[in-house]
Amino acid sequence: DRVFDTLTTYNWYEQNPAISALMRAGSDQIATLSDQHQELLGRNILQAADGQSNSAEYFIDLIGEDPTAWPEHFIAGLIYECFFHESGVHRTKCQMLSQVLVCILGRQDVDAESLVSSLNEMLEESSPKENEYASFEFGKAIEIINARFSQYQDEGNTINPSLANSFDRLLAILRRLLEEHPSDHDYDEIPF
Repeated sequence: DRVFDTLTTYNWYEQNPAISALMRAGSDQIATLSDQHQELLGRNILQAADGQSNSAEYFIDLIGEDPTAWPEHFIAGLIYECFFHESGVHRTKCQMLSQVLVCILGRQDVDAESLVSSLNEMLEESSPKENEYASFEFGKAIEIINARFSQYQDEGNTINPSLANSFDRLLAILRRLLEEHPSDHDYDEIPF
Protein backbone atom coordinates (compact mmCIF):
# COMPACT_ATOMS: atom_id res chain seq x y z
CA ASP A 1 0.00 0.00 0.00
CA ARG A 2 2.87 2.38 0.76
CA VAL A 3 4.35 1.81 -2.69
CA PHE A 4 1.00 2.48 -4.39
CA ASP A 5 0.48 5.64 -2.32
CA THR A 6 4.02 6.85 -3.01
CA LEU A 7 3.76 6.29 -6.76
CA THR A 8 0.71 8.55 -6.95
CA THR A 9 2.44 11.51 -5.25
CA TYR A 10 3.81 13.14 -8.44
CA ASN A 11 7.03 13.68 -6.53
CA TRP A 12 10.18 12.10 -7.97
CA TYR A 13 11.96 12.20 -4.62
CA GLU A 14 9.27 9.93 -3.19
CA GLN A 15 8.58 7.89 -6.34
CA ASN A 16 12.18 6.93 -7.09
CA PRO A 17 12.80 5.02 -3.80
CA ALA A 18 9.46 3.20 -4.21
CA ILE A 19 10.44 2.18 -7.74
CA SER A 20 13.85 1.03 -6.50
CA ALA A 21 12.07 -1.14 -3.91
CA LEU A 22 9.92 -2.65 -6.67
CA MET A 23 12.97 -3.42 -8.79
CA ARG A 24 14.57 -5.15 -5.80
CA ALA A 25 11.36 -7.07 -5.13
CA GLY A 26 11.37 -8.26 -8.73
CA SER A 27 8.84 -9.99 -10.89
CA ASP A 28 8.29 -12.93 -8.53
CA GLN A 29 6.98 -10.70 -5.75
CA ILE A 30 4.92 -8.57 -8.15
CA ALA A 31 3.36 -11.82 -9.37
CA THR A 32 2.02 -12.46 -5.85
CA LEU A 33 -0.27 -9.43 -6.17
CA SER A 34 -3.82 -9.79 -7.45
CA ASP A 35 -4.30 -9.27 -11.19
CA GLN A 36 -5.98 -5.93 -10.46
CA HIS A 37 -3.08 -4.73 -8.31
CA GLN A 38 -0.53 -5.87 -10.91
CA GLU A 39 -2.31 -3.82 -13.58
CA LEU A 40 -2.57 -0.83 -11.26
CA LEU A 41 1.14 -1.10 -10.47
CA GLY A 42 1.99 -1.19 -14.19
CA ARG A 43 -0.18 1.89 -14.72
CA ASN A 44 1.50 3.68 -11.81
CA ILE A 45 4.98 2.92 -13.17
CA LEU A 46 3.98 4.26 -16.59
CA GLN A 47 2.46 7.37 -15.00
CA ALA A 48 5.67 8.03 -13.08
CA ALA A 49 7.77 7.52 -16.22
CA ASP A 50 5.45 9.79 -18.19
CA GLY A 51 6.06 12.35 -15.45
CA GLN A 52 9.79 11.93 -16.18
CA SER A 53 10.79 9.88 -13.16
CA ASN A 54 14.21 8.59 -14.19
CA SER A 55 13.80 5.50 -12.02
CA ALA A 56 10.48 4.63 -13.66
CA GLU A 57 11.94 5.16 -17.14
CA TYR A 58 14.89 2.92 -16.24
CA PHE A 59 12.52 0.30 -14.78
CA ILE A 60 10.53 0.11 -18.04
CA ASP A 61 13.78 -0.22 -20.01
CA LEU A 62 14.83 -3.02 -17.62
CA ILE A 63 11.50 -4.81 -18.13
CA GLY A 64 12.03 -4.56 -21.90
CA GLU A 65 15.27 -6.57 -21.60
CA ASP A 66 13.28 -9.67 -20.53
CA PRO A 67 9.56 -8.91 -20.63
CA THR A 68 8.48 -12.54 -20.29
CA ALA A 69 9.80 -12.55 -16.73
CA TRP A 70 7.14 -10.05 -15.66
CA PRO A 71 3.48 -10.87 -14.96
CA GLU A 72 0.96 -10.39 -17.77
CA HIS A 73 -1.31 -8.03 -15.85
CA PHE A 74 1.65 -5.86 -14.84
CA ILE A 75 2.67 -5.50 -18.52
CA ALA A 76 -0.99 -4.90 -19.40
CA GLY A 77 -1.01 -1.93 -17.02
CA LEU A 78 1.94 -0.41 -18.89
CA ILE A 79 0.33 -0.63 -22.34
CA TYR A 80 -3.20 0.22 -21.18
CA GLU A 81 -1.99 3.39 -19.45
CA CYS A 82 -0.55 4.60 -22.76
CA PHE A 83 -4.05 4.74 -24.28
CA PHE A 84 -6.78 4.99 -21.69
CA HIS A 85 -7.44 5.93 -18.09
CA GLU A 86 -8.45 3.22 -15.64
CA SER A 87 -11.95 4.76 -15.62
CA GLY A 88 -12.27 3.64 -19.26
CA VAL A 89 -11.90 6.95 -21.10
CA HIS A 90 -9.31 7.24 -23.86
CA ARG A 91 -6.41 9.65 -24.21
CA THR A 92 -2.72 9.16 -25.01
CA LYS A 93 0.59 9.02 -23.18
CA CYS A 94 3.25 8.64 -25.85
CA GLN A 95 6.48 9.46 -24.03
CA MET A 96 7.22 5.83 -23.08
CA LEU A 97 5.12 4.11 -25.75
CA SER A 98 8.13 2.96 -27.77
CA GLN A 99 9.71 1.32 -24.71
CA VAL A 100 6.41 -0.31 -23.76
CA LEU A 101 6.12 -1.71 -27.30
CA VAL A 102 9.49 -3.41 -26.73
CA CYS A 103 7.89 -5.14 -23.74
CA ILE A 104 4.95 -6.28 -25.88
CA LEU A 105 7.08 -7.45 -28.82
CA GLY A 106 9.26 -9.41 -26.40
CA ARG A 107 6.21 -11.38 -25.22
CA GLN A 108 5.15 -12.79 -28.60
CA ASP A 109 5.46 -16.39 -27.43
CA VAL A 110 3.46 -15.73 -24.27
CA ASP A 111 0.51 -13.34 -24.37
CA ALA A 112 1.30 -10.31 -26.50
CA GLU A 113 -1.58 -10.92 -28.91
CA SER A 114 -4.12 -11.22 -26.08
CA LEU A 115 -2.80 -8.02 -24.46
CA VAL A 116 -3.17 -6.03 -27.68
CA SER A 117 -6.57 -7.61 -28.43
CA SER A 118 -7.81 -6.61 -24.96
CA LEU A 119 -6.46 -3.11 -25.50
CA ASN A 120 -8.34 -2.93 -28.81
CA GLU A 121 -11.62 -4.02 -27.22
CA MET A 122 -11.31 -1.48 -24.42
CA LEU A 123 -10.42 1.32 -26.85
CA GLU A 124 -13.42 0.42 -29.03
CA GLU A 125 -15.72 0.77 -26.01
CA SER A 126 -14.10 3.91 -24.59
CA SER A 127 -15.15 7.51 -24.85
CA PRO A 128 -12.81 10.52 -24.81
CA LYS A 129 -11.49 11.86 -21.56
CA GLU A 130 -13.23 15.15 -20.91
CA ASN A 131 -10.41 17.13 -19.41
CA GLU A 132 -8.66 20.18 -20.78
CA TYR A 133 -5.30 18.51 -20.07
CA ALA A 134 -6.14 15.22 -21.84
CA SER A 135 -3.80 14.37 -24.69
CA PHE A 136 -5.22 13.00 -27.92
CA GLU A 137 -1.96 12.55 -29.83
CA PHE A 138 -3.18 9.55 -31.80
CA GLY A 139 -1.11 10.57 -34.84
CA LYS A 140 2.02 10.50 -32.72
CA ALA A 141 1.06 7.08 -31.33
CA ILE A 142 0.59 5.75 -34.88
CA GLU A 143 4.02 7.06 -35.90
CA ILE A 144 5.68 5.55 -32.83
CA ILE A 145 4.09 2.13 -33.44
CA ASN A 146 5.09 2.15 -37.12
CA ALA A 147 8.64 3.29 -36.32
CA ARG A 148 9.10 0.68 -33.58
CA PHE A 149 7.82 -2.08 -35.87
CA SER A 150 10.18 -0.99 -38.66
CA GLN A 151 13.14 -0.90 -36.31
CA TYR A 152 12.22 -4.28 -34.82
CA GLN A 153 12.03 -5.86 -38.27
CA ASP A 154 15.20 -4.08 -39.47
CA GLU A 155 16.98 -5.80 -36.57
CA GLY A 156 16.06 -9.15 -38.15
CA ASN A 157 13.07 -9.95 -35.94
CA THR A 158 9.68 -11.16 -37.08
CA ILE A 159 6.25 -10.36 -35.72
CA ASN A 160 3.92 -13.33 -35.53
CA PRO A 161 0.87 -12.95 -37.80
CA SER A 162 -1.76 -12.90 -35.04
CA LEU A 163 0.09 -10.14 -33.18
CA ALA A 164 0.57 -8.22 -36.43
CA ASN A 165 -3.19 -8.47 -37.07
CA SER A 166 -3.95 -7.18 -33.57
CA PHE A 167 -1.62 -4.24 -34.12
CA ASP A 168 -3.22 -3.56 -37.52
CA ARG A 169 -6.57 -3.35 -35.74
CA LEU A 170 -5.04 -1.05 -33.09
CA LEU A 171 -3.70 1.23 -35.82
CA ALA A 172 -7.14 1.32 -37.48
CA ILE A 173 -8.74 2.27 -34.14
CA LEU A 174 -6.12 4.98 -33.59
CA ARG A 175 -6.73 6.37 -37.10
CA ARG A 176 -10.46 6.58 -36.32
CA LEU A 177 -9.73 8.30 -33.01
CA LEU A 178 -7.37 10.68 -34.81
CA GLU A 179 -10.23 11.69 -37.11
CA GLU A 180 -12.39 12.32 -34.04
CA HIS A 181 -9.62 14.26 -32.25
CA PRO A 182 -7.43 15.86 -34.92
CA SER A 183 -4.10 17.13 -33.68
CA ASP A 184 -2.24 20.06 -35.15
CA HIS A 185 1.14 18.69 -34.09
CA ASP A 186 3.80 17.63 -36.55
CA TYR A 187 6.05 14.83 -35.33
CA ASP A 188 9.45 14.77 -36.96
CA GLU A 189 11.23 12.87 -34.24
CA ILE A 190 10.08 9.60 -32.76
CA PRO A 191 11.29 9.13 -29.16
CA PHE A 192 13.25 5.89 -28.77
